[in-house]
This record gives sequence, structure tokens and C-alpha cells, in this order.
Amino acid sequence: MKGLILKDIMCLKKQLMIFAYCIVGVMVVAAMYVLSCRFGNLAAVGEKIIEGAQASPLEVDYMATIPPIFFLLIPLVAVGDMTNVFAADGKASFARVAGSLPLSAPKRLLARYLTIFALAGIGILADILVAGVMSALADILTFGALLGIIFSGASVVAMYSAFAILYCILLGHGKESVAQVLSLLTLGALYLLLRWEKWKEIALSIAASDRGETEGEMSIERLWDFLETLEHRAYIPVLCALVVICASYGLAVLILRRKRGVI
Repeated sequence: MKGLILKDIMCLKKQLMIFAYCIVGVMVVAAMYVLSCRFGNLAAVGEKIIEGAQASPLEVDYMATIPPIFFLLIPLVAVGDMTNVFAADGKASFARVAGSLPLSAPKRLLARYLTIFALAGIGILADILVAGVMSALADILTFGALLGIIFSGASVVAMYSAFAILYCILLGHGKESVAQVLSLLTLGALYLLLRWEKWKEIALSIAASDRGETEGEMSIERLWDFLETLEHRAYIPVLCALVVICASYGLAVLILRRKRGVI
């Protein structure tokens, strides 16, 4: 099984090269951003916005935390797309070779799911390095909050990869692009379903605010509630990722049995 995991990672060799460049680029840009927020032009702009009463200090602080989230997500996204493994296997006709391996189809599939954790581990380690640089240069976000964002982002990417594996097995070789789109749509639908009450509350607040009802105005705390989840309640997306991966694996095994173990 170790050999299959290494084979899957080697299929992502080009992605790993892009990942290495991303780490260097993100680290440089992140350092420039946090220094500018602390001492440079972005800090001056924030002060002018507060002085002009265009936004409260809390709102400015929240806006400043958005770019670091994207900085930390870039390396995870660069290394987390599993569809390239299926595309490479299809071009090499690996399914013919896999049938002769002394491993059952569920175990071969398990190796592919374990690759998700291997890639997530690589992305997390790289992001911890970036988070260390950002937290050392400025106090926009604490290192603990950055760790929460890292694990939350890794969980989202892991769920996307689990859906991608499921759809690739369901659709077969040559439909990897369709699997990517379906994975993103499924992930978005799952998020809307889990946070339906929150989105409903936000929509009602916006509607009430448009009608001039002051009690319907949405507070910044509710608007940026997802940031609190990412920073301080990272265990929620981590648990969701574990449930999604296990459910995806179970469904994929059922599909494999119908396809007579072709993977």
C-alpha cells in the first residue's frame, strides 16, 4: 500500500513543483503584506478610513485578516487536487496492472484516500512555516489563530479531494474536469446546507436594512462569524472532513463493486 501512495504522489510531481514555487511566493508576499499593514501604506489607509468614519476599527481589523487566509489557502489548493492522479493512471492504463496486484480493490482505493492525508500533511507543514513568518512580523493574527485557519483550510481541501475521488470513480477516465466541477458544487451545497440558518439570518437582516429598519441591520460580528469558526473552532471543519472522507470512501467502495474493482 505504501508503494501505491508513493505512486500517487509521484503522479502529482508537477503539482509538487508548483507547490514549491507557491511556498516561496506566498512567503514573500505575506511578509510584504503584514509589514505594510503594520508600518506601511496599508496601515496609513486603515487609519484614514477610521478617521473618516467610513468603517469602525473592528471592521478594518477584520478586513485586514482576509488576505492572510488566502495566503494560507494557496499552498493547500496547489497540492490538493487528486484528479490528476486519475488522469495519469488513465493515460498509463494502470487499471490493467492494478488487477494483478496482491491487494483488493477496497485496499487500493484506501491507498488513494490515504494520499489525501499525506498531501494535507505536506500542505499543513508548509503553511505552518508561512504562519510563523507572518506572526513573527506582525500581530494581525496570532499564531494560534493562523493554525486554526490552516487546519480549517486543509479540511476543506481534503473534502474536495474526497469528492473528486468519488466522482472520478463514478464517471470513469476522461471525465476528470467534470469531477472537479461536481466536487466544487457538492462542497458548496454542503456548506449552504450546514449554514442555512446563518445565511437565512443574513438575508433577512439585509432585507430589513434595505427597508430602513435599524433593528434589522447586520452587525459585523454576525457578518464575520465564519472567521471566528476558522480561527477558533477549527475542530468543526476537521470533524466534517473526517465524516465526508469516510462517507465518500464507503460510497466509492460500493461503486467499485459494481464496476468489478476497476481502479
